[in-house]
Amino acid sequence: LSVAIVIDTSNSMKGDRIVGAREAAAAFLRQLSPQDRALLLQFNDEPSLVLPLSSATGETISAVDKLEARGGTSLYDAVHLGASLLSDASPDSKRVIVLLSDGRDESASGLEPGSLHTLDEAVRAAHDNDCTIFSIGLGRQLETDMDRASRYTTAQVLQRFSESTGGTFTEVAKAGRLQDAFKAVVEELRNLYSVGYAMPPARPGESWRTISVKVTRPGSVVRAR
Repeated sequence: LSVAIVIDTSNSMKGDRIVGAREAAAAFLRQLSPQDRALLLQFNDEPSLVLPLSSATGETISAVDKLEARGGTSLYDAVHLGASLLSDASPDSKRVIVLLSDGRDESASGLEPGSLHTLDEAVRAAHDNDCTIFSIGLGRQLETDMDRASRYTTAQVLQRFSESTGGTFTEVAKAGRLQDAFKAVVEELRNLYSVGYAMPPARPGESWRTISVKVTRPGSVVRAR
């Protein structure tokens, strides 16, 4: 695995939320194997790389413990940067973004967007860099808070990140449940299948092929980009 842990450290994450985020992210890192690599990215007024892609060590966990909440929410820029940074990961690894946020993309003043990139551009960056996004939304306001264009709720934004890239979206009402949400992501990452096939030569004028994937186990669900 090559994992970008992308943590919202905006002003709304103060108090129990940032404490819960630190604990959950640290627990997540401890569950990674020695072969896995992780980077830590925080975002408030702008996204910033806390630690580059490397083996999950005590240094990475110590960096998580120092995260502090302040400023706005540059959500789209954070996803865009996280995906771009994973472009340097080994082509043999599974590229994953674990995204935690509790609010919409906006500046600290609430009067303008928090990001230079748009939602569509952030989604495109994830696709271009072959990233799967597992997003975790924190708080009870996710279903009611709208983006600045009044098109999507925060929950719908996070859900789009995940569903369009083959990941999952999890809503957590209280910070104390964040560790469970992060643990579920680890368990899922350990049970992924990559299905590949050799394509026959393209026919004249052919640009796209549709693939149908079916499972016979009852209750199973296929997710894909």
